[in-house]
Amino acid sequence: LKQALTELERTPIAGEPWRVMAQALTLKGVVLLGLGKRAEASEAFRQVLRVEPTYALSKDEFAPSIVSQFEGHRKEVGRQKKTSV
Repeated sequence: LKQALTELERTPIAGEPWRVMAQALTLKGVVLLGLGKRAEASEAFRQVLRVEPTYALSKDEFAPSIVSQFEGHRKEVGRQKKTSV
C-alpha cells in the first residue's frame, strides 16, 4: 500500500489516477484504524476530503463505524477556512 501510494502521488491528480489515489488513501485510513492509529487514519481521510469534499464511502463496502468516522471528517474539513490557489 505504501509503495502504491508513493507511485500514485507522482501521477496527475485529475481523472482516473485521482480515483485510484482516493481509494488507496481510504484503504490506508481503514488499515490504520485497525492498527489503532486514529490520528494517522484521520489524516488519510482528510487528504481525500480536501481534494474531493463530495467523496463518499460505499455503505456496502465499509462498516457503518468507518462510514460514520469518514462523515465526521467531512464535517470537520467543511468547517475549515477556504483559500484560493
